[in-house]
Amino acid sequence: MEIDLKKIADLESSRDYARVIQVLHSMLEQSQEAPIRLRLAMMLLKTGQIDSALEHFQLCSQGDESNHIVTLNYGHTLKAKGESQQAAEKYIQLAHMDDDKISAIGYWSLANLKSYEFQPEDISDIARRLKNEATPPGYRGLLLLGLAEAKDQQGNTDAAFTALQQGNNIIAQHRPFRGDLYQQLIQALMRNFKPSKRTGSSDQDTPVFIIGMPRSGSTLVEQILANHSQVESTDELLFLGDISIELENKGSYAKGLSNLSSNKANAYANEYLTKTAIYRHAPSPYFIDKNPNNFLHIGLIKTLFPQAKIINIVRDPLDNGVSVFRQFFSEGHEYSYAFEGIIFYWQGYIALMQYWQNLFPDSIYNMSYERLAKEPHISIQSLLDYCQLDSEPACFTPETSSRPVLTPSATQVRKPISVSAIGSGLKYKNHLKVHLPKLALLRKKTEEIFALYQ
Repeated sequence: MEIDLKKIADLESSRDYARVIQVLHSMLEQSQEAPIRLRLAMMLLKTGQIDSALEHFQLCSQGDESNHIVTLNYGHTLKAKGESQQAAEKYIQLAHMDDDKISAIGYWSLANLKSYEFQPEDISDIARRLKNEATPPGYRGLLLLGLAEAKDQQGNTDAAFTALQQGNNIIAQHRPFRGDLYQQLIQALMRNFKPSKRTGSSDQDTPVFIIGMPRSGSTLVEQILANHSQVESTDELLFLGDISIELENKGSYAKGLSNLSSNKANAYANEYLTKTAIYRHAPSPYFIDKNPNNFLHIGLIKTLFPQAKIINIVRDPLDNGVSVFRQFFSEGHEYSYAFEGIIFYWQGYIALMQYWQNLFPDSIYNMSYERLAKEPHISIQSLLDYCQLDSEPACFTPETSSRPVLTPSATQVRKPISVSAIGSGLKYKNHLKVHLPKLALLRKKTEEIFALYQ
């Protein structure tokens, strides 16, 4: 049986994932072909249905153990479930394959586990593969980022930063950051957006948006809240971005948003809720959307969901910037491959957040990662109070959660809250001397604007 690729691709492009899964299930009933099962397994992983995804990946791997797409996503599913050792075994299979492109993916996936300890033979193998000039640039970039993690583990920060710089420079050449477009978007929102007078429905579930910079502690905040009996987590959803693009294509995102009719706003809100339903597996009145880029869409959030909770998690710019610089993003975040881009992006973030806070002074909860790490009980209680949630013991031990985690922090958030990540960027400060004054200014402005330590 042939897969109707166009039909599935159209459904996926519209992010109608529930329908995609329904179609694939129906096709699988008619035919047990491996490509259908693999496509279904990947979609189940994407929507957080981890146990079902694992079953299908296991069946796929029995049919073709050499299929690197199966092995990679099988590993990702195990990682999301918290089985980091088993995930590492899958990634090691990829790293040891003859094809340098597949090996590069394997080594970066091991680095991205944040728990795998690189061995001397790993480093030697990466170095050998880097000598192969036939390896496409993007994959060389991944090998270098993997090497950087290995060197960092050895305490060789000079070699680690050199590899980071080289890897990010290569990736940046193929994924350039359009800072001009980012700046234009922020300026247009600050110039043209007008708040809506729309009120939310009292019987509508309450979205909780966790926003900020990537690698700022947002997954930890998500784990804390998702441990509450009234809260369910989803993923870093792209649905608000899709609405913004639709409005921009009609002329102007900011102006179109300001001129939304009540009927159209209701339609967008219902569309968002319909598309998020596939990620929700329990009837909870609160659910989390953890896309950090949603700081761009607070005006849209307040228009569609006036009752929404918005949590802005903020981390020290040096620590956060280094963590972002060490991270490869499979899509988006093109600013992250150069420190100049990270600083530029952060400047836009705090400028727009200051604007949103002036418009919606009581709607945004600013949270310090450092205070959360140092004073977890006080910070968590304050967070629950903002969300109007009763205190529950499980929220204070987020490491005990068994829920799947689909972000790079999947391994880290399964450990007790600690101060170990505070100051983690300092070891690279000698390589960032030119950027330290701007990072210090960002920290000062961030603390002032978000009133983090008052």
